[in-house]
Amino acid sequence: MTRILLVFLFFIAVCAGVMVVQMGGHYPWI
Repeated sequence: MTRILLVFLFFIAVCAGVMVVQMGGHYPWI
């Protein structure tokens, strides 16, 4: 159960990172 949650969160993080890179590669949270 916990492993599924970690994989889900990791997937969201990867998707968000790809979207940010496509928008110009700027990371607003840094």
